Amino acid sequence: MEVHEAAFRLILFCGCSAAAYYFIHASVHKFLENRTLITTSITSPAKMWYPDLTLCVKNTGNIVTKVQDFPHATISQWDLDRIIDDISYPRGEIIKHFSHEWQNGGISDTALNNAYQWKRSIPDPEHSGTCYTFHPSGQNYPGKWYGYYMYIGVPDSALPSGIDRSNEEQVMKAKVNFMAGINIFLHTNNDFLYYREDDMPGNVKIETSLLKYQMETSVTFYQEVISSINKPEAKCADELNYRYRNCVDKLCTEMRDWQEPWYFNPFINKTISYSKDQILQFFRNESYLHGGGEWQFVKDKVFNSKKEWKDKGCYPACNRTSFTLQYTYIPTDTMHIDWWDQKRFDFALSIWAKNFDTLEGQEVYACNSVCLMGEIGGHIGLFLGVSCLSLSEVLFTLLRKSTIMPNAKKLLK
Repeated sequence: MEVHEAAFRLILFCGCSAAAYYFIHASVHKFLENRTLITTSITSPAKMWYPDLTLCVKNTGNIVTKVQDFPHATISQWDLDRIIDDISYPRGEIIKHFSHEWQNGGISDTALNNAYQWKRSIPDPEHSGTCYTFHPSGQNYPGKWYGYYMYIGVPDSALPSGIDRSNEEQVMKAKVNFMAGINIFLHTNNDFLYYREDDMPGNVKIETSLLKYQMETSVTFYQEVISSINKPEAKCADELNYRYRNCVDKLCTEMRDWQEPWYFNPFINKTISYSKDQILQFFRNESYLHGGGEWQFVKDKVFNSKKEWKDKGCYPACNRTSFTLQYTYIPTDTMHIDWWDQKRFDFALSIWAKNFDTLEGQEVYACNSVCLMGEIGGHIGLFLGVSCLSLSEVLFTLLRKSTIMPNAKKLLK
């Protein structure tokens, strides 16, 4: 009987030891692999900053060509503004109405003419056209009436000369084609990047091809805030106040110590150049025009993907915001903004947040050093019945039975 019991104890001890080893090895492997998981929560602030809104319209001419034809060696800011006016559609010609804040029981359209809230720029002389960026002046409550409302009109000068303007179908098709060439972006504050292909961090493009002619296209946005861990296999930028756009713009100006006057980033430590020769020397450079190495990368910057920018050292922020869009359509006779002269618009766009429920994701390590110690201790305790207290008892028992304890007593005497 005693032999059987001893054999059973030995088998049980070996099995438990093997199980403890297996699970401890798995815990150590998980710790060394730096596995992560995302913990999520939903917050609902009462008020929130709306994302900035940027609308870009193709120009009727090229600004570099206009600079080349300028008669003086130095271009003043006043001269530059006149040049941009000459090649671009005025904001008021495209945006017939724009409102944002609810005041005294009605929508205030003063935002359209508030110069302090609008900024004009040309991110890329060849592809972007002129971009108009609106920055909200304060936080807003959720709800449709607190959203952006914009009536967009297609100027008569933008219609092809060969169409029959009395033919409503031809006019409609021409206006729909023009609208498809407009780019509208929602983005985090001061982090606008014009792009044509891949979405950029903090930016989302509203698909203007989905806008319906003489209908209201209602776009509801949902916000997500993700905090990632900067790790070798998935790098992100964890610097305080990091902006993805600043990294991209800095990379695009590495080959010169100045910035173009029609696209100025105040967060880059380079001044604006108003020198005609300096501007033309860069934008008319054969390497820039016909490609090659870094020149080609800068020239094609609006077509570069996030991966290509990452390969150049521009990583998304570890703490970053993204937006998800949902489209619905409202016929003209049931539009919520029918108090305004609807005959003056071709497309109506409303952008709003149904609520401010924000999905917040936090990336954490699946097992850190504290977790590892806890799992090792748990496995040893579960399968072998060993703990710090039981180990101390075993240690003192061994000491009592050895010659160490008696010798210690003799020394104390």
